[in-house]
Amino acid sequence: MPRFYFHVPDGKAQIDHEGTDLPSLEEAEREAVRTAGEIIREGSVIGESWTMAIVDEKSNVLRMLNFSKESKPISR
Repeated sequence: MPRFYFHVPDGKAQIDHEGTDLPSLEEAEREAVRTAGEIIREGSVIGESWTMAIVDEKSNVLRMLNFSKESKPISR
């Protein structure tokens, strides 16, 4: 099973040294979103926008996920 790493290079840099074994890149994307939720809840990221990189065992960046705060209300 491949190992994926979730790095946050923006704001307060967080480098994943352990990684997570997951069956596919699609599952790694889902895990990245769950991890991003934890980071947001903890208030660990500084700034209005930040990026999470999904990286493989050879340090290849497979996906970049971008997150940003919006200060305008959501219309319904």
